[in-house]
Formats: sequence, C-alpha cells, structure tokens
Amino acid sequence: MKKVAIITRTKNRPLTLARVLRSIRQQSLQDFVWVVVNDGGDEEPVNKIIAQALSIGIDAIVFHNARSLGMEGASNIGIKNSESKYIVIFDDDDTWNIDFLDKTVNFLDNVDNSLFKGVVTRTLIIEEEIGNNNIIYKRSYPFDSTL
Repeated sequence: MKKVAIITRTKNRPLTLARVLRSIRQQSLQDFVWVVVNDGGDEEPVNKIIAQALSIGIDAIVFHNARSLGMEGASNIGIKNSESKYIVIFDDDDTWNIDFLDKTVNFLDNVDNSLFKGVVTRTLIIEEEIGNNNIIYKRSYPFDSTL
C-alpha cells in the first residue's frame, strides 16, 4: 500500500491533467498512488495520460463517471477507492513544489506532531486560461496574504 493517495478530479482538461502528471512525477517523495476521477468528461485523453503515467512507473488508477457528480461526488469516489494512510486532493489545474509531499508527510509522520490530523499550506492563486492548445498565464497572488 502506498503512503499517500493523490486524488485528482478532472473533466475535459487534458492539458492541465498532463501538467499534474509532470508535477507529481517530480515529487521528491514517490510513495503515492495517483487516483484520477474523470467526472463525466471524455475518456480517451484521460486514459492516454494514465497510460503515460503507468509507463513511467507511476502507480495510477482512473475512474470514469458516466455523468458529472460534481467536486464532492468525484472526491468521494477517489477517497472510497483509496487505502493509503494519507489522502490529498490535487485538482487538474493545480501544481506543487517539488518537495510538497515530502514536507507534509514528514510533518504528519513526526511523533512530535501526533496531535495533528492534517496539514494546511500556503497557496498561490494562479490565474490562467487555455487558448490555442496552450496554458496562458495571466497573474498570480497569495490566497491569504495575512499568512
């Protein structure tokens, strides 16, 4: 069993889903399974990205919803089909620093932090749009500038 289940919800955004694959591939902690929930979108591009993940040694599974169940429904499918110690939601438009999983899992595994049941991190909002089969960066800013 992998220590972390990375749950990715997606629907018809293969460009950003491929970016998620690049982001998790670069993680310094590789003890994870990638659980992709295709929430009513086209199956073929998702299957291609999952096949690519498997071909490079990433443990990945995909669930295709015939119709969209929404964020919560898609999350629940991923969670119900995970057996890992830790679960993280990593949507198809998100990106992580290379040591995100390593730092958060090490924090939770540290016996001195046994009272903590989760980790909250700083978030940078990145506004972008998809055009001409490219992701176009617009701007970025902190989710909560008081942290």
